[in-house]
Amino acid sequence: MRYVIASDIHGDLSSLHELLIRESAAGAFLLLGDTCLPKEAINPFVSVLGNCDLSFREDYPLRREITFPSGRKALLAHHPLPLSSMGELSSRGFAYFFHGHTHEREDKEAAGVRILCPGSLSFPRDGEEGSYLIVDAGPEGEEIAFRNL
Repeated sequence: MRYVIASDIHGDLSSLHELLIRESAAGAFLLLGDTCLPKEAINPFVSVLGNCDLSFREDYPLRREITFPSGRKALLAHHPLPLSSMGELSSRGFAYFFHGHTHEREDKEAAGVRILCPGSLSFPRDGEEGSYLIVDAGPEGEEIAFRNL
């Protein structure tokens, strides 16, 4: 199954619609906060609460957990967590931590947890093009790639 993970659209529905057209075959669409929109506006995406989403705090949880077909678990949140907390995530069975907020792509590992930030779909701070993540997940594992919009 293909998962599309984006973040920090800050109300930019045109980029979100472009992403939906480009990745229409995906099975799950996830946002890592700072949508600045109610949940009805971002359907079929589901999101976590970002610091700019406080007007919509009833629409979004602070965090989401997902389990990929391989059985590996991922935690999704808007804000990055300190590297020192990755050991706790690992002990709770998480293989991945996805976050937004920084508007910069990130892919690193700490305490056996892969930490990923897709950057910002609409307002990147690490390049001129918006970016997002693709996770192709199957029973044997996950292949993760950054894509530009």
